[in-house]
Amino acid sequence: MIGIDIVFIEEITVLLLLIASVVAVLARRLRIPDPQVSGGIKRADISPGVARTGVVFTLSVPLPMFNSGRYEVAKYQAEQDQATARAAVLIRQIQAEIQGACEVLTIRRDALAAYEREIASAGVELTRITRVAYEEGEVGILELLDSLRVNRLASLRLLDLQTGVREAFIELERVVGAELTTSGGGRR
Repeated sequence: MIGIDIVFIEEITVLLLLIASVVAVLARRLRIPDPQVSGGIKRADISPGVARTGVVFTLSVPLPMFNSGRYEVAKYQAEQDQATARAAVLIRQIQAEIQGACEVLTIRRDALAAYEREIASAGVELTRITRVAYEEGEVGILELLDSLRVNRLASLRLLDLQTGVREAFIELERVVGAELTTSGGGRR
C-alpha cells in the first residue's frame, strides 16, 4: 500500500475546531451586558424666543431579565457541533476515497502480476512450438496463424491490464490531490 501523508486533513479539523471555539467564546460574551455611552448637544426652547443649548450624556445598560443570552449561546454551540460533525464527515469521506483508490490499485496490480505469471513463458513457448511444428510440416498455416493470433490477444490483454493499473494510479493521485511516485504501475 502506498504511504499517503494526510496531515492536511488534520489541519482542516484543527482550524474548524478553533473557529468553532472562538464563536462559542463570543457567544458566552453575549451573556454579559454591553453598556453604551452616548453624548451630544441638546437644544431646548424655554420660552418663545429664548433657547438654551446644553451637553447631554447617556449611559444605557441592558438588563438581561428576559434575555440572558442562553439562546445565542445554544445557537452558536449547535453551529460548533455542526462544524465538528461536518469536519468528521469530510475526513471520513476523504479517507474512504483514498482507501478505495488504494484497494483498486492493489487489485489491478495483483491481476496484472497473475496474468504476467500465466502468460510470460506460455505464450512465447506456444508460438515457438507451433512455428517449429509448421516448419517440420506437422501443422498447417492455419494452426500457426491461430497460435500467433492467440499470442497477440494475450499481449493485448496484458496491455489492457497495464492500462488499468495506470488508470487506478492516476485515480489515486486525483483523490490524494498530489503527484505520487512509486514503482510498479506508477510514474517511471
